[in-house]
Amino acid sequence: MLAASIRLVRLLRPFHPGLSRHAVTRTLLLAQLSARPWVLPPQLVVEELPSLAATPVFDALLRELARGPLQQGSATTPGRVTIGWGRQDHLLLPRQAARAWVAFPSAHLRWFERCGHFQHWDQPAETARVILETVWQDAH
Repeated sequence: MLAASIRLVRLLRPFHPGLSRHAVTRTLLLAQLSARPWVLPPQLVVEELPSLAATPVFDALLRELARGPLQQGSATTPGRVTIGWGRQDHLLLPRQAARAWVAFPSAHLRWFERCGHFQHWDQPAETARVILETVWQDAH
C-alpha cells in the first residue's frame, strides 16, 4: 500500500502545489502517514511531497523491509534510545511496538496520541519536546 502511495506521489509531482491546498487530496495522499492529514498545513505538505517523491532510497528500503532479515536490535546502546510510536500509525501498527521493545529492551517507548507514522507532522511540539528531553537526559 505504501509503495503504491509513493508511486502516486511521484506521478503527481507537477500537481503537488494544487493537491496540497485541498483537505480531501491531502487525506488521500497522506492517510498512511498522518492520523489527520486533512489538518496538515498546505505549506507543510507542498514542502514534504517532493522529498517523499524524490527519495532515492525508498524502493531499496521497502525491498529490504519486505525480504530482508529482521533487525537484531541491541540490549545496550551508547546513549538513551526513545522509540516514538503513533497510536494511529497505519504503516507500523501499534501492536508491532512490542517487537521494537524486544529488539531494544533498554529503550523508552513513547506513545503519541492522535498521531500517525510521522509524529513530527501530527504532534510537532510534542515531538520536539521528546527529542530535546532525550538528548538532554543523555547529555547529563
